[in-house]
Amino acid sequence: MGNLFCCIQVDQSTVAIKEKFGKYEQVLEPGCHCLPWFLGSQLAGHLTLRLQQLDVRCETKTKDNVFVNVVASIQYRALADKASDAFYKLSNTRNQIQAYVFDELPLPELVIRASVPKLNLDDVFEQKNEIARAVEDELEKAMSAYGYEIVQTLIVDIEPDEHVKRAMNEINAVDQSTVAIKEKFGKYEQVLEPGCHCLPWFLGSQLAGHLTLRLQQLDVRCETKTKDNVFVNVVASIQYRALADKASDAFYKLSNTRNQIQAYVFDELPLPELVIRASVPKLNLDDVFEQKNEIARAVEDELEKAMSAYGYEIVQTLIVDIEPDEHVKRAMNEINAAARMRMAANEKAEAEKILQIKRAEGEAESKYLSGLGIARQRQAIVDGLRDSVLGFSVNVPGTTAKDVMDMVLVTQYFDTMKEIGASSKSSAVFIPHGPGAVRDVASQIRDGLLQASATQ
Repeated sequence: MGNLFCCIQVDQSTVAIKEKFGKYEQVLEPGCHCLPWFLGSQLAGHLTLRLQQLDVRCETKTKDNVFVNVVASIQYRALADKASDAFYKLSNTRNQIQAYVFDELPLPELVIRASVPKLNLDDVFEQKNEIARAVEDELEKAMSAYGYEIVQTLIVDIEPDEHVKRAMNEINAVDQSTVAIKEKFGKYEQVLEPGCHCLPWFLGSQLAGHLTLRLQQLDVRCETKTKDNVFVNVVASIQYRALADKASDAFYKLSNTRNQIQAYVFDELPLPELVIRASVPKLNLDDVFEQKNEIARAVEDELEKAMSAYGYEIVQTLIVDIEPDEHVKRAMNEINAAARMRMAANEKAEAEKILQIKRAEGEAESKYLSGLGIARQRQAIVDGLRDSVLGFSVNVPGTTAKDVMDMVLVTQYFDTMKEIGASSKSSAVFIPHGPGAVRDVASQIRDGLLQASATQ
């Protein structure tokens, strides 16, 4: 249908080659293009610009006369600006790249078959990245003329001859903190310490496996009930390791060490009757929290007895968590909160008591000092009145002390009334409040003084 309307579609990451009367004309980018067939235009083909990968294998010989198969993974893609070269110059890109790397063309003298024979087998493994970079550089030079870019080259495998591999397996290295189990015709023979060991396979020797001597940890959880009927989850952390002098027992007697320890602590074997599920039900919840170290020691002692027969040492056991039921935890938190509120109320009441005592002591001291001030004030007033009466009597002949006192009282009365009248919010009221009341006040004061004198 597209040819009928002289239109073609070029997909993304692809280019198309346009010819006119069989001769290259142009590269068509992704999109819709018109090719009028009646004018001789035609589509020669498509060329993908996506990244492609080619895995190729080459057999060669190392410096120490070991035949190896080297597998290289080459990632490449066509260049959009050289699409015509990539389309017309190579009939089969993958075969061409493979020929350049390994087989027919003179380029191999610069890469795989030139590099590997200069190295021993161990050096080939160590320098595979340098070999890959050499392949990539030389391929880039060769393939750029054909419109292709070499994106990356990796040496993904170096596989020696089968007999060489078997011979290499005869020499085994055992890492530090690890032992290996050696068998002969399937029967245990010895424990191999860290280092290099020879296992001649033709004599029936083989490696059964490795056993780590590093410290390992297992966290296990057990649900049980306390004496006061509270269900709790007890989490124990057990640190253990295999014994080097009992490595054969640790390797052959247990198929799954972690499951065996968990069974001994909590689940299936009779040992739990001696540890978690025998200890916790004898204690109240508070005592379980207080005595968790004793429970941990009991677990450790019993596990040590059981696991020593299997070549394992229990280094340490810790009770890392005791988790009651959610409702119990909520109730415990409420009890604790109530106790703290009660303590806070007591402290607050004690503080208020101290505050009131200090306030009363302050008021008492204030009143005492105020009384001293008032007494001194009155003494000063009396002294001033006495001097005023004496001075007035001397300066005004014929006046008595009574006349002077009456005049002073009247003066003070008017001064007081003036002060009361000057304040709009004063609530002081004198009853009686007439000027004649001064005589009565003076008479009362004088009578009081005379009576006091008579009494003395």
